[in-house]
Amino acid sequence: MTWTTWLQFAAVCMLGAMSPGPSLAMVLQQTARGGRGGGLAAAMGHALGVGLYALAAAQGLAMVMAAHPLLFKVISCLGAAYLIWLGVQGLRAAARPSRAASNEISAAAPTSAWRAARTGLAVSLSNPHLAVMFVALLSQFVTADMPAGSQVLLIVTAMGLDFGWYALLALLISHPSILSGLHRKSRWIDGCGGALMLLLGLRILMV
Repeated sequence: MTWTTWLQFAAVCMLGAMSPGPSLAMVLQQTARGGRGGGLAAAMGHALGVGLYALAAAQGLAMVMAAHPLLFKVISCLGAAYLIWLGVQGLRAAARPSRAASNEISAAAPTSAWRAARTGLAVSLSNPHLAVMFVALLSQFVTADMPAGSQVLLIVTAMGLDFGWYALLALLISHPSILSGLHRKSRWIDGCGGALMLLLGLRILMV
């Protein structure tokens, strides 16, 4: 795997993690309830779910590629089409007026780090978007002769970036001005992520 390939994969994973959504809402909420420890635990649980989805997608795609090359080509094209759809949705979201993220921190009873971790894991595993996303994304990077080490690198990258982003937010939750600034940049995040996914999908379809 080249550095260029890894950087492309890392960029898509990072922008995907940064996109506002239920995972962001969950991490902020668990941080509010359990402090920094609760937020970090939630981030760790969510990253574990991301890693499990990435592992399942990588292993499944490698098996399909080896046994049914034509089927893998079809999956790859469908994945590229899905990335293009996500890209269009991101650009449309960026064009809309800035929205208040659906991540209001509700006042609730304090929670333990273990409960926060379980919540993070449940949120990631219950999100079918992640499963489809990793099948679509990894189909563009996994190759028939890719060694196990490279597959592990992709999985660890997805987990590490996911945990790093949400852990950073948990550490910054005590500074509302910083978090509100991130919310104001949501259109920029949507636009950049949408453009990157759109270009990646188009590149695959044109090969």
